[in-house]
Amino acid sequence: QVLDYTSGVLDKALEIFGANVDCAERICGALKHGLKTSGTSTAQSLLQNLFTNIPLRFSRYSHPCMLYLSSELVKIFGSQAASHNWLYTLVSGLVTEAHAKLIQLKDFDNRPDIVDDLFLLASRILSYAPGIIFAEEGAQTLQRLFGCAVAGMFIHHRDACLSIYAFFYRLFTVDETVHANSMKVLEQVLTPSGQVLTKKLLAGITGSVAKAYLEDLGECLCKLLCAGKQVAISWLYESLVCIPAAALTDQEKQ
Repeated sequence: QVLDYTSGVLDKALEIFGANVDCAERICGALKHGLKTSGTSTAQSLLQNLFTNIPLRFSRYSHPCMLYLSSELVKIFGSQAASHNWLYTLVSGLVTEAHAKLIQLKDFDNRPDIVDDLFLLASRILSYAPGIIFAEEGAQTLQRLFGCAVAGMFIHHRDACLSIYAFFYRLFTVDETVHANSMKVLEQVLTPSGQVLTKKLLAGITGSVAKAYLEDLGECLCKLLCAGKQVAISWLYESLVCIPAAALTDQEKQ
């Protein structure tokens, strides 16, 4: 009842004071704690009304706290089938807006906080509510996330970088029991982009990124090749051909 009474006030406060980072973080924090306290007993109508405007406000203010709040919502309500419609609207809207803000590598380097929280959100979707992006209508959202991850995977920020690699790892280890369409949608994502990602992973392993990331990159490459199955062999072969001998000798390639 308290959340029901205060949610309208907090929503209005976010509209009025949302431009201020500190105010936005405090409002989102209050909503997060309120929802964690009320848990899954929160009325679906309240949730739907409360979070309809979050993507629009994220588009306007670019505050990562809105992404983090949304990742908490996925964690709390992702197991409820009744929540999937409004969660899908929330997630697809946020991913669309974030994708528009992150085009070139400099965009990622300028806003590592957005990158970190965007891929925390993505990983939580895969863990708690995979049906949101493996359902037929969610495929475009997953493709946008994947394209964004490939574009920003060499960001110069440790936490954001690791969030992207964690997303890749969770995506490539998804199995067919997660959702009826999971393998089909994953194939749709990998077919046009698997080759590019393989090249970039090998580039990172052979010296494009710090050695501290080698284990993460190696795990991502291994899981990508497993997920890609037969076609992944051609990705690997064609990518190895592109690597100069100064970075990787013919013997090492073999």
